[in-house]
Amino acid sequence: MSYQKCGSGRAGAHLTGGQPFVVTDYDAVMLDACAIMENEAFEAFMRSVIPKLRAAGRKLYVPQAVMKEIIYHAGANKCPVKARRALEDLRELQRMGVIEVMDSGDPMQGDYYLVRAVAAYRFEMRIAVITRDAKLMEDLLSLSRARSARTPGVGVYRLEDDGTCVPAQRSQMRRREQGTQPQVRNHDTKVSAQPQSTPEGTETQGIVRRSLDRLREFMDMLGA
Repeated sequence: MSYQKCGSGRAGAHLTGGQPFVVTDYDAVMLDACAIMENEAFEAFMRSVIPKLRAAGRKLYVPQAVMKEIIYHAGANKCPVKARRALEDLRELQRMGVIEVMDSGDPMQGDYYLVRAVAAYRFEMRIAVITRDAKLMEDLLSLSRARSARTPGVGVYRLEDDGTCVPAQRSQMRRREQGTQPQVRNHDTKVSAQPQSTPEGTETQGIVRRSLDRLREFMDMLGA
């Protein structure tokens, strides 16, 4: 996929409903593996956002943990074609200077790193994550709704099939209306059912605990 001739198309640059997705609204925007591997949608999003990134001198960030997850899928049986195409896209976007792979420290699963990074940096900067993972969106939305402290801003967006970025709350509402909301596991339901007045420390522990569960599942899969 070539991004060399990128116009100012509307896909990805606008949210459903016509509100602009402005990269400069955030100090850092991170990408999740499942969004990058949704090839056509991701490519449409990038074609739209590249001119804005260049004009602002900005980049999007891919944690090293997310990159390793895509590399794993490229060698697995589940979705190697999507993963390999995603790696080709990322290599080209890195050469163009609009994507940067950031060091994520200790090896871990991508979702866990994203939750940890948002939990750690939300007090210092405006941070956003673009994903298609319903459970990750729930975890990040819980952090953005925390009432015990004011944060500069946490953005949680779902990459739609047409390349637009929709706020996670709106995307979930639409899916509930359509009857397509993904089912969650029992232990996820118990944690997310807690009232929003739950102290932030307890809430964050629950979020990280769920992410650790997914990390264990991922490590089990690697060892299978």
